Amino acid sequence: MASTNGIPVPSAEPWRTNLIDPVRIIRDAKSARDLGAEVIVASLHWGTEKVTEPNEQEVIVADEITASGAIDLVIGHHAHVVQPIEHVNGVWVAYGTGNILSNLPVDDAWPDASQDAMIVEFEIEVDSVGNVSIDAPSVIPTWVDKDNGWIIRDVGAQLARDDLDEARRSVLQASYDRTAAVVGDYLP
Repeated sequence: MASTNGIPVPSAEPWRTNLIDPVRIIRDAKSARDLGAEVIVASLHWGTEKVTEPNEQEVIVADEITASGAIDLVIGHHAHVVQPIEHVNGVWVAYGTGNILSNLPVDDAWPDASQDAMIVEFEIEVDSVGNVSIDAPSVIPTWVDKDNGWIIRDVGAQLARDDLDEARRSVLQASYDRTAAVVGDYLP
C-alpha cells in the first residue's frame, strides 16, 4: 500500500521510503524487539489530506498491525488535520497529529483545521519482564501562528491568558473546538 501522495518511488532507489506493508511493519517490529527494543512505536504516513476521519487503509492497517502483538503504539501523520485517537486491539492509535508546523494557506484549498495539531503524551511503563503498558493519552492542542513568525501556540495556555485580545481569542477558541470535536476525550 503506497502512501506517497501518488509520487512513485524511483525504481533505481527503492530504499528512499518504506511503503505501508503490514507484513513488513510486523516483521520489522519483531526484528527490533529481538534486537533489544523495549517499546515499538510505528509512525505511519497515511490518511486522506484534509479529512479528520481515518480512511479505510488506516483502519485496516491499524487493525492488522495492532492485532499482531508486535506493535505497542501507532502514531500517524499526513492528513494535515487532527484525526481520532482510538484503542485498537488493546493498542493506542493516534491516527493523525495534524500540522505541528504549517505554511499551508488558509483558503478554499486548505481549511482552518490545517493550522491545528496536537502533541500527544503517553505514559509508557515496561515492567521487569518486558511487559509494556501504555496509559490513555493526554492531548495538548496546538495552533500555528503564522502572523507572528510561525510560532506553535499551546492553545489551552493561550486561552487561559487574561491579556488576549478578542480576535486572537476567537481564532484560538475555534482551533480548540475543532480539535475537541475529534479528540475531546483526551484534552485536559
